[in-house]
Amino acid sequence: MSQLKAIFFVETLEKGKDLLSPEDFSIESFDEVTGRKVKITFHDGEVMYGIVHGYTPHMRGFFIFPADKESNHERAFVIRESTAAIETFS
Repeated sequence: MSQLKAIFFVETLEKGKDLLSPEDFSIESFDEVTGRKVKITFHDGEVMYGIVHGYTPHMRGFFIFPADKESNHERAFVIRESTAAIETFS
């Protein structure tokens, strides 16, 4: 587990469209979604915005539902050790 960043559950294995950059998201775009809104920064510099349910800092991992609804990623299981920062928004 220490060598993994996340496990991504995808809609299709075919190459999808280019993902939107994190700058294309605003926290306000989450307003209609229930759950905890987060910004995750991984140790390698990648940033992911999404929604989590039941996140607590002491857990080894957690699921995130990406903010980009057009993404090929349906959800991801994030390995806590791979994160540099997790910011939550109300």
